[in-house]
Parts: sequence; C-alpha cells; structure tokens
Amino acid sequence: MFLPIGDEPNPPGRAYVNWALIAVNVAVFLVAAVPNMGAAASAADPFYAEYLRYLQYVGGPHSGISKYDLIVFHYGYRPSDSSLLTLVTSMFMHGGWMHLIGNMLFLYIYGDNVEHRMGRLGYLVTYIGCGAAATFFFSLLAHGSPTPLVGASGAISGVLGLYFVWFPNNVVKMLMVFGFANVIRLPARWVLGFYLVVDNLLPFLMGPASGGGVAHGAHIGGFVAGFALAYGLQVASTKSGGRFAPVTRETIRAGPVFRAVETERIRVDGPRAFREGLSSGSFSEAYDAYVTMSELERDQIDKGDAIRFADLLTDHGDYDVALALLRRFISNNTDPQWQARAHLRAGLIDLHFKNDAEQ
Repeated sequence: MFLPIGDEPNPPGRAYVNWALIAVNVAVFLVAAVPNMGAAASAADPFYAEYLRYLQYVGGPHSGISKYDLIVFHYGYRPSDSSLLTLVTSMFMHGGWMHLIGNMLFLYIYGDNVEHRMGRLGYLVTYIGCGAAATFFFSLLAHGSPTPLVGASGAISGVLGLYFVWFPNNVVKMLMVFGFANVIRLPARWVLGFYLVVDNLLPFLMGPASGGGVAHGAHIGGFVAGFALAYGLQVASTKSGGRFAPVTRETIRAGPVFRAVETERIRVDGPRAFREGLSSGSFSEAYDAYVTMSELERDQIDKGDAIRFADLLTDHGDYDVALALLRRFISNNTDPQWQARAHLRAGLIDLHFKNDAEQ
C-alpha cells in the first residue's frame, strides 16, 4: 500500500485559506452527515417521495433510506435540477468518512504550496472555480441525470493540476506498507500523473457511462481546469516577467526587464529570494539566490532551510557546493543536534557521492 503523507519543500507561513477549507469540509460532514447517516428518513419529509421516484428511476433499493440520503439528494448537484446553490453546497459534502479523509489529505498536502503562489483570495476563487469547472464537466457527461454529485474532489483535482505545473521539482513523501512501514520520496509529477491516469482516466474510460465512471470524469475536468489555468498564467508571466513565470538560471539571463527585476530582488534581499525559491520548489531560483548572497547573508539562512538546500544540492550533483555549505553550517552552529545532521550529510557525500562521481 502506498499513501501520500506530505510534500517537500513547504512554503513559509500559514496557509489560512487552505486550513479554512479543510475546516469547513470537516464541519459540514460532522453537522450534516454524522448525525443523519444512521437515522431513518421520515416519509413525511417533502423530499422523501421525490427520492423514491429517483430510486425507481435508477433501480436502487427502497429500504434503509437515511436522512443523509435525502440531504445529499437535496443539496448535491443534480444535472436534471441544477442550481447555483447546489453547485456550491455539493463541493462541501461527502459520501462517507473515507471520501472525506482522502480528499482532505490531498488538500492538506498540495494546497498550501498553491495558496502561497496565488495568494489567499486568488486561491479561494480558483478553488471554487475549479470545483465549478469539474461540476460543469460532470453535467456534460451526465446530462439530465437525477444522480447527485457531492464531494470536494473536483476542486481539489484543480489544485493538483495547478501544483503539477508550478512545482515540477517537488517531491511527495509516500508511506509504503508491505509487511513493514517505510517512507519514500517520489517526484510530485509521478504521483500526480498516477492519480490522473490510473485513478481517474482509466476508470473513466473503462467504467460505465454513468455513476462512478462519470464521477471520475469530473475529477479529470477539475484537473484539466487547474492545469490550463496554471499553464496560461505561466505563459503570460513568462512574457511579462510576472509572478507566475518559472524561474531558472536560463530565464534569469533571458530578457532585460525580467533579468533586471530578478537580479535586483536577489541583490536587495538574498535570503528572502532564497527562501521563496526553496518553498516554491524551484531549485534553480534558490541556487541563483544562494550563489549571489554575501557571506553574512548566507549566515542568516534558517537551519532547516540550509540542511534541505544541502540535500537538494546533493541530489543535483553539486557536491562541492553542498560540502562547503555544510562545513560552514557546522562551524557557525553550536546546537549538537543540528551539527550531527550536518556531519552525517557531509560524511555521506565524502564516502559515497563524491567517490561515485570520481569513478
């Protein structure tokens, strides 16, 4: 079993909107679902008769109808009876505990990076917009269907599409359980590609033309919406030197306006540019900021950031730079735990990586 449990690197600060979205989803489930899942629906409920007609239409069982079944039927998005209200309410409802936990885990892992890149308001609007795009795609596939769609999966799939474009160098920490537990790190694009193709595209193509297959189509619609938005912003920003442009050593040297703005930003506040590059997953931006920083500025780097950057340097084969950073770190820090971490990494580079490179 593989389970994503986190990603690296993470942005600085708190992702308040992302945490608020998680809180709202959990609160709605605790208030609307938990008390009503095991409670039998009343025949006097105004939606009871309509729900029975729906069950007759889809051939579902008429027994064991819960209050939550009626809530989902009323507030879920039904293409046959759509409204702006259900477009929004359906995004914050879930079919069960596993549905909720899976969605919130993905939002927790990927949402903070996207919020940091877009800003709080931009992230909130984009989240709702991707959810709406996913729901619209669902309605196209299930035109006129009375089956309700619920869940944050479409909106979160949009967040994953944005993440896929903007953070190509990030890694995802995966909990691997096969008789024993271990944590491995995989490129984020591998994990997201697996989610898109294996978890959604194949079930959509091979599944029935209704129900679960259509729901997978909604996930694909959300992912495509997020991907298209991120790519469009990136292309537009590359031409204008805006905030969504990918920052590499090549783009810093290309174009006089972009080069001047980026060089001045690094010169004025090297440590901040370094942190931004590290948190956004852009190794090249962090590297360019680091090599232009003064010795005094390098001493201002956060301990955790310095160790993480040394790991990235090692991964990219920059062993000499990594060793220089670690040796400076050891000489400037007296904390034995941090010194031990730095000594371990420096020793591994000397024993393994440099020897391998020289052979």
